[in-house]
Amino acid sequence: MGRRSVRWPPGSRFLLIALLALGVTAYVGLVMRRGVTLCPPGLARQGPRCCPLGQQLEAGSCVGRATSCAETQTLINGECGLHATAAVRISGGRIDVAPDDWESEGHLSARSAAIAAFEIQRSEVTHAAWDLCEKAGRCRPLDSKESFLPVTGISPAEAEQYCQTLGGRLPTSDEWLLAASGAERRRYPWGQAGLVCRRVVYGLVDGPCTSGAVGPELVGTRPAGAAPNGLLDMAGNVAEWTRLGDSYAAYGGSFRAQLAGELKTWSSRLNIEPNDATGVRCAFDVK
Repeated sequence: MGRRSVRWPPGSRFLLIALLALGVTAYVGLVMRRGVTLCPPGLARQGPRCCPLGQQLEAGSCVGRATSCAETQTLINGECGLHATAAVRISGGRIDVAPDDWESEGHLSARSAAIAAFEIQRSEVTHAAWDLCEKAGRCRPLDSKESFLPVTGISPAEAEQYCQTLGGRLPTSDEWLLAASGAERRRYPWGQAGLVCRRVVYGLVDGPCTSGAVGPELVGTRPAGAAPNGLLDMAGNVAEWTRLGDSYAAYGGSFRAQLAGELKTWSSRLNIEPNDATGVRCAFDVK
């Protein structure tokens, strides 16, 4: 009995090939995401989060008593975080901005500005810090199960008011840019290249680093992405309100970002409403 040949309906072979290609792409993507290095020593990957050792991921939050932290964090009452009052001095100077990055063409206008010396907080403002303002009756309540997540969902006016309670203010957009890029005009806070998941809290919602995140990470979970001046999370985690003349702009990108252009030091968003991916760090005049 001879072999019977299989006759494919017209176009079905191409459909099968396309489905196989999609399947292979999805599988490769899954393998790559599983193999991505997100968490530094002291933290362990749990789903899309980097939880301190001793904690477990429950409903998107790292809960339990932490036993270790990343090198840039401190163990504070069983949680990993940073002391909110820590600030970094930025020397004054002239900042020259120009669209010399191909991704900045059409998004960045050339300008030059003289900036006086100032200080800026090392990390984004956390819920632990905000709670002190709330208890003083100066800030509205914000809910969080984790004390050292950055605050989000605040307006620029609320951010400004918080900074004023510390004797500070919002950084100007040029001050923020100088702090993030330095006099050498770095594309990223740490340097000119090297955007990888172990350096930046980004791509956590739908790739490229992982998927399924519902919010930012604890401050300081990416020590490899620190700027030379010691500032943390200037790219990714949450964007940060800055003052731009009589208006406001959000700089820095966030955990929702997916493209390199969203995370470069010059990248900003204008005229946006309070959201779950924008917070604040305060600046201080140097006397």
